Amino acid sequence: MKQLYYGMTLIDGTGGSPLENAGMMVENGSIVHIGQAADFSQDDGMQKTDCRGKTIIPGMINCHVHLVEEPYTWDRQKDTSETQLALRGAKHLRLLLESGVTFVRDLGSAQGVNIQLKKAIEDELIFGPDILSSGQPLCITGGHGWFWMSRQCDGQDEFVKGAREQIRAGADLLKVMSTGGYARPKMKINHDIMPDSPQMTVEEIQAVAVEAHRRGKKVAAHCNGLTGVRRAVVAGVDSIEHGQFNDVQEKGVRKTLDMMAEKGIVLVPTLSAFFKNYVKSDVIGQYQPVLNSFTAALTSGVKIAMGNDSGCPFVGHETAAMEIRHMVEAGMGPMAAISAATQEAAALLGILGSYGTLQTGKKADFLILKDNPLADIGTLSDIDQVYKSGQRVSNTGLYQCNRIFVQPFSDTF
Repeated sequence: MKQLYYGMTLIDGTGGSPLENAGMMVENGSIVHIGQAADFSQDDGMQKTDCRGKTIIPGMINCHVHLVEEPYTWDRQKDTSETQLALRGAKHLRLLLESGVTFVRDLGSAQGVNIQLKKAIEDELIFGPDILSSGQPLCITGGHGWFWMSRQCDGQDEFVKGAREQIRAGADLLKVMSTGGYARPKMKINHDIMPDSPQMTVEEIQAVAVEAHRRGKKVAAHCNGLTGVRRAVVAGVDSIEHGQFNDVQEKGVRKTLDMMAEKGIVLVPTLSAFFKNYVKSDVIGQYQPVLNSFTAALTSGVKIAMGNDSGCPFVGHETAAMEIRHMVEAGMGPMAAISAATQEAAALLGILGSYGTLQTGKKADFLILKDNPLADIGTLSDIDQVYKSGQRVSNTGLYQCNRIFVQPFSDTF
């Protein structure tokens, strides 16, 4: 049956002006026409949904998640069975979908469970967002994530072998741990921004990038600090994850950002991984370099896609909307931030042909919002309805139950 949604403000995700008093026709899980509400026939045979006073946007795409990680415990997967990880991932997929995320890119799990979760979604064994999975990240011996998630390699040949192993297992892309990170056992939540901590060499990162690109895959690079980011950019990765600098005035930062912009390397800033659910005034001094790095990337013309690192400590899988709010409060326009979570994210994932914008012929993944996010970006945290492939997502209560862990910010930048 054809479904008509009418009377709403429609933001299509492309960054163009909203369409007022819009109509959108959906059939067989895809969008068949968008126009003015008055342009559509009032055929009694179609199902009609009155959306007057509401806003429709594309479903959010979260480019940096860890599906099997539980954000509200210290369990970092090491001693968790594969079965438990899979069941946990299925729960988190439901949370993501109910909170408005209709597509995710998983950037690492123990035992390659994220690849199996993708297959379970495709086989309709579980319900949730569509998935692209990197399998296990690749790190140096003793590098970031070695003790619970990453595959350890040393030298170009070993990294090529590691890349081939992940592709053989079914990875859609590859993830490299170019630098150190914060995921230490029993780590404290409050910490200073870490110093420059390069781990992989340019040659090692490049070996993975060449192998991945030869096989039609992209590479995401976990990076913190100038040296690590610069090495990954020179090596030719496709996205920089986190990408914070200790000091944006440091010599070489602007040149590195300009190189990212020139090469089309996308930044996934994961601001939530730093600000989590804190009151911002309590931590703004510690994390000012994070905001400065984001602003510097914006002004350098670097492409930005939304990802919140959900699954890391105290970044819930239901909090993608908070990442968009972070970006707006850090200086990004609301329309650009929405596009970062829709069109730009889809472009990074290579799925823009079917997802990421509301246009004829694309998947009917969309959100109905109570208010206009261009006027109040916070409305993304209070979604009226979620649709996946034209079907309304029934809410099981998981989303509301887990939201008690997420405290709203009491102030802004």
